[in-house]
Amino acid sequence: MMLGSVLMVFGILQFWPSFRKKHPKAHRMIGGVYIVAALLSMSMYHLIHTGADQTYGEFTFFFGLWMLAIGVVLSIALATYYIKKREILRHMGWQALGFGFLLTAPVQRLNWIVLPYFFAPYTTFNEMNYLVNVCLLIEVLLVSYLLFHINRDALHPRTKYATLPLMSVHPSRVVPTMMTGLLVLCGVGCIAWSAVWPSFAQHAAAMRIFPATLIQADQAVYANHLLNLTYVGSVLVILTLLGAWHRQRALFVAKHGIYVMFAACLVSVAVLWQWALMFGMPSHQTSAGGTFFAMAGALTLLFALLAVWNHRKQQYFLLNENLRFLLAVVIAPTLVYPAIYLVNTIQLVPERFWLLGHAYQISVIAAALTPLVLAYLYTVYNAIPSRTNAAA
Repeated sequence: MMLGSVLMVFGILQFWPSFRKKHPKAHRMIGGVYIVAALLSMSMYHLIHTGADQTYGEFTFFFGLWMLAIGVVLSIALATYYIKKREILRHMGWQALGFGFLLTAPVQRLNWIVLPYFFAPYTTFNEMNYLVNVCLLIEVLLVSYLLFHINRDALHPRTKYATLPLMSVHPSRVVPTMMTGLLVLCGVGCIAWSAVWPSFAQHAAAMRIFPATLIQADQAVYANHLLNLTYVGSVLVILTLLGAWHRQRALFVAKHGIYVMFAACLVSVAVLWQWALMFGMPSHQTSAGGTFFAMAGALTLLFALLAVWNHRKQQYFLLNENLRFLLAVVIAPTLVYPAIYLVNTIQLVPERFWLLGHAYQISVIAAALTPLVLAYLYTVYNAIPSRTNAAA
């Protein structure tokens, strides 16, 4: 409890731009104490000797705690590495990510306080925890991005931001090729989703590691082929326009493709939220229920609105950033089946937790979180060439 209080207070001070600017020595001293407190708070010894069966929330929460512990240690190590190299933005990005991971406890408790006002009459506390488990890591990642965004904007306008890409190869050739390949794969995934695996019942790995009640609920949701085709069509439109944006950004802006994309996003959001309603609340029968679809719809709407806003304000660098996150959100549902296959292949979830729905929770968390983390890291490593309104 004491370490947690120290981390919260010192973390807030570290990400307070005016404090950091006025008191650089205090910022460095507090940073050292913050690092020590963060590392001491990671109870890996407890996790090793407790195990999933004795952890509240069992395997999903146990696995999440391990991911948080590894994430905090990795974030602190890389933040320290980059500050020694005087690469301020990358240091800031990794510190924001690490602090976001440390915020899981207060964010989780905030969820427990707020969500029952909306859902308590319809579900038990344990079932409510299914919802919290799926949302939690995505929420803290968004907090990390917000902290990074605020502190990046607080830097001096003439600051030269880091320009090195994630890969050592020149980005002008590698990144567009990788992006095009990703868009094509996601398009193929959408078509395969509607034509080959319209439900978990057609997926051998899902049949093996998911409870029968979840399979039945999923079949009922995807029985409406019109909804399936509507969603796939809207996603293909979004992916096509994202490809146009990535290859010819000036043309994309001039032709107002952003508004066509926004309309397609609204269609996909409507379908995702309809699926969420059909799946229903988290329960012992449906595991996380419609939480994944509700979250995917909300994030699609959020980043589509931000993209339109920054387009209207001619803030094209931020528009590019919004569209990267939009891509990450849009492709998440197509990653559910690869995540299921991976969870089954590597036997990530012990068999005793299969009928409790933990394999499904891990699969949808991985599908939602992985592209968002990649979008965040791309943002941290991507340059802001200047504070102008010129299209990137």
